[in-house]
Formats: sequence, C-alpha cells, structure tokens
Amino acid sequence: MEQKKDVCPSCGKEIPHPVLYRCISCFAKYCVECEGSESGIRCPKCGQSGRMVLDQCK
Repeated sequence: MEQKKDVCPSCGKEIPHPVLYRCISCFAKYCVECEGSESGIRCPKCGQSGRMVLDQCK
C-alpha cells in the first residue's frame, strides 16, 4: 500500500514532519517548509510568532 503524502494547504509542498501550525492572530495554517515561516517559527502571512500546533495532518 502506498502511504498518503501530507501536503501543506498554504505552500503546497510535501510536509517532511507531519505537523501543521495555525497562527493565533490571523488563523492561517502553515508548515515548517512555508517561505517566510522561519522553519515554522513565524506566520508567513502576518509575521507573528504566536502559534498553536494543529493535528498531525490527519
């Protein structure tokens, strides 16, 4: 059986670590691969660093 690949809804890249983040300011979903997220530390949309961990791409 093939494993389903997890894709980030923001950047469309395959997620190496199956964890998505959600910004607590603008509620954008992003991953560690999103451009401008500084490896998942900042929201690529608004630049805030407050985040919460979403489900692990289930």
